[in-house]
Amino acid sequence: MEKITNFGVVDVSREPSSVQKLFLKLCFMFKQINLDVYLSSTSSETVQLRVPRELNENHKQIGSIQYGGVKYPITHGSHLNLKYVELRLESDFLKEIRVFNMLHELIGERDANGWLKYKFTYADDEIKLAKRVAAIISKGMEREFGISYLTCGLDEDILTLPRAKPTAVKQYNQTEAIRIISDLLINKGYHVSRSSLDHPAYHLIVESDERVAKILVRHLQYDHAYDLST
Repeated sequence: MEKITNFGVVDVSREPSSVQKLFLKLCFMFKQINLDVYLSSTSSETVQLRVPRELNENHKQIGSIQYGGVKYPITHGSHLNLKYVELRLESDFLKEIRVFNMLHELIGERDANGWLKYKFTYADDEIKLAKRVAAIISKGMEREFGISYLTCGLDEDILTLPRAKPTAVKQYNQTEAIRIISDLLINKGYHVSRSSLDHPAYHLIVESDERVAKILVRHLQYDHAYDLST
């Protein structure tokens, strides 16, 4: 299967090379620490590492990941002899989040712009180094941006936890309560009539064997609701 891109035709059916897997692993590592892995439409071998817009409205670029050993021009059928993956990190940003010195000890080389850079090959110790670099940057960003960094990309309502579970609000219906009591008494064999007054001193008149009882219906658990309903 072939995929047509801005840079020619690429065979995407073959298994990625070890260097391509390394490139993807580095992209994944930095995505995990809430950096945006941004691919420009004009880029031929590089992805940019940017601070998310939630943390920086300018979507600031603070690094890049690129292939090394690419020879141009790339044409259909070109054999890509990829040799390494290069990580570059913008020094001023590292100083802002107070991790520059620590990272400079790990990856001491700089490019012409003063950015720290390191060439990764597919070796276990270098994968560990990449994870260490990502962890240091993550710690610095957490210190710089606080809760905003930790919740980046999450539902903000997560900050309301733990919280009480919502429960249905019970409503007391005075008319329904009178009807229920009336039906119960009728089922017991009593003769029941209701008061026709708007604000009666009683709601029901119950007659049995020449005895008469006047009943005021209320629900003690809902005194406030009862007061509002009468």
